[in-house]
Amino acid sequence: MGSIQDKFIRTRLFAINLATSNVSRVTDIVPFQNAIEFGRLESIQCEQGLFAASDAVAKDKEENKDKIEFADGAITEAIEEYVALSHHAQAEIVPIRQKDIIALGPQEVRRRKNFVAANFSMSPSRLSELGRTKSLSYLTDTVNACTESDYVSEKTVAPLKTKVAAAEVAINALKDEELDDAPLFTALYQAREKATRTYQAFRSVVQGVLQFSNSPHTIDQFILNEVKKIAPEKSEEVELALTQDAAANVATTPVPAPSL
Repeated sequence: MGSIQDKFIRTRLFAINLATSNVSRVTDIVPFQNAIEFGRLESIQCEQGLFAASDAVAKDKEENKDKIEFADGAITEAIEEYVALSHHAQAEIVPIRQKDIIALGPQEVRRRKNFVAANFSMSPSRLSELGRTKSLSYLTDTVNACTESDYVSEKTVAPLKTKVAAAEVAINALKDEELDDAPLFTALYQAREKATRTYQAFRSVVQGVLQFSNSPHTIDQFILNEVKKIAPEKSEEVELALTQDAAANVATTPVPAPSL
């Protein structure tokens, strides 16, 4: 679970941790072996920490899916009720017949047109594009305007008022859940940053040790060789993750066949 970015980071950590599980395969120089073992322990902790953090976020998103669908359904129903009220407003508030226009007078006709334009000019598609919070705000303003106006009866606006109130409850519940999620995302960002930093540091250590030990392999060749021997089913996944790393040289350097 988790993002593609987190998957690549975890795969790189897994690969370098696996490749260095036997330090004698990296170097026979004891002080360097100690450095590798220390770095590997740090790297393993980061791999586990990132997995736990990304898994927690993924599970939380799955748990919130029902609340998201409920909130979206509630705002959709409110928009549909708004459309129905909009048709009523166009037909009942603004006169069409010439005799009704004359009877009301130009000032009142203008006032009615302005009321309809101010509160019912938004198309349903445009409302949906605004998103939940802004759509709810617009619909709430429309309900309030209608409630305070003499042009729309309480009975007429009641269905929209009910749907808007339901949408507000659903959206606020979702917002509360998102606030509760904030610590999970903070933990994920921190785990991701630490894992990336630790991997880069450990990679540099292993690369330096290989060079000091006169290894014929680059760091990526060494990692891939070890993975192919220990966990061959993971080799393609590891190679892809390494090629996505800006520091990798795997894409430009031929990889020798692993020695048995």
